[in-house]
Amino acid sequence: LTTATFPLLYFDHIAKTEHDYDHCYVEVSIDGGLSYMPFMIPEYLGFGNYVAPQANNPEGDCFTESAYPEWGSGIINVPDNSWWKQEVFDLRNYLGQPNLMLRFRLKADSSMQRYGWLIDNVRVQESPPYDFYVNMPPGGFLLAGGSLDYVVTLQNKGAQTDSYSVNLGGTGALTYTLLEMDGINPLPASISIPPWTTHQFLMRVADPGGVSHLAIDNECLNVMSNATGTILSFPQSTTYLLGDTVSQPIVISALPFTDSFTTIHYNHDHGPYGAASGLVNLLNPITGYYSATGTLGSSPDVVYQLTLSQPTLLSIDLAGSGYDTAVALVTAPGTAPGDVLLINEDFYADYTSYVNSGCNYVPAGTYYIVVGGYSNDSGNYTLNVASATPPVQPTVTIQYDPAANQVTLNWTQNTAMRYDIYSDTSPFGSFSTTVATNLNAGTCTISPIPSPMMYYKVVEKFCYSYPSKDNLIPIDPVKKE
Repeated sequence: LTTATFPLLYFDHIAKTEHDYDHCYVEVSIDGGLSYMPFMIPEYLGFGNYVAPQANNPEGDCFTESAYPEWGSGIINVPDNSWWKQEVFDLRNYLGQPNLMLRFRLKADSSMQRYGWLIDNVRVQESPPYDFYVNMPPGGFLLAGGSLDYVVTLQNKGAQTDSYSVNLGGTGALTYTLLEMDGINPLPASISIPPWTTHQFLMRVADPGGVSHLAIDNECLNVMSNATGTILSFPQSTTYLLGDTVSQPIVISALPFTDSFTTIHYNHDHGPYGAASGLVNLLNPITGYYSATGTLGSSPDVVYQLTLSQPTLLSIDLAGSGYDTAVALVTAPGTAPGDVLLINEDFYADYTSYVNSGCNYVPAGTYYIVVGGYSNDSGNYTLNVASATPPVQPTVTIQYDPAANQVTLNWTQNTAMRYDIYSDTSPFGSFSTTVATNLNAGTCTISPIPSPMMYYKVVEKFCYSYPSKDNLIPIDPVKKE
């Protein structure tokens, strides 16, 4: 490097080696190869996680599979061409050296095996006078009513100081603002950046209201080099999510309702529920749940709004979900004992949830279904909400048997229904005296024959029973206790 002015080492690579234990060193020697030392962090001009490992006798800063998220730290997988990353090291500390030597060295232990270290396109060349790079993070998720910050890194990859103009394409329906990293001050109209240094800023996305659930909003960030007039454009997609709180719920417009969704990307806003918190099942106490506060303890949760125009029998089913779910039917905000109508955590053997209101009607009104998990569990779920078939008034016949001193009421039984029988001394009375309840039959015998004459009313009603898959709830002492 006797005549160089701003020399750089470039190479492309994939370092799929075990995090902390298998080290990929990029080294330099100034004594003809008698000794080498790894490049130090200030000499690294790339965007990877170039740090000293914590195990296997580290010798300096290096690369491993944790350098980039897409390489999959801790995962045994096979690289593809999308994994290639370009790295750059600053060689100005070695200007004037007549015999500089570079070395790529993999140091590995003998236990966990990964794919290895792939290296290509190694070259040493002068930095261009003007060039730049923008590191735009992948698209994210904006929760309704909130904001989302994308951290953008602008790097001057040239040998000369340059200034840059940054603006938005204005294509998105969401509200976008460019801010300095303090999140307060607006980004200047022109940003001056010295050679091979970076400037980070925020692209803040806010909710203007009126956006549909799962709408994908597209914006474009434009960056121009004021020295050369070169413009680079970077599209960004943001997915809008309702359901984080009761103020921004996902609305169930009709029953039955099915949704396959996820609690990932959401916050924890409801719970914990259970006896320890005083929040128990009011409508159907026999529904199982863990009494500890692990039910929606700290898990991310998604909120659905359900408005009932009339009293309704409900079932809420999370069968087929992919994690340890929990579910509650609440009134807003669902934090006082009287607000929680139904709760269930582990109904099925795979720790997914099911709950119903039994024979008890949920009164007309607005309610919220909170889908979460045990403790802090989260993942993909399938939600099914259904209402029972409305009952009808049965046609009743009466059979007198004076010899047996009894009267028998008969009606056509609907096996999906249950029947209550009430009596009164007047056909226009309130029929408030209960004769029988929850009959699973099409007949009822009353003995002796009442005197004076009584009038009887048979009321058909639906009662949820539990599916045959309602086995004993498994108690995992490691998970639950």
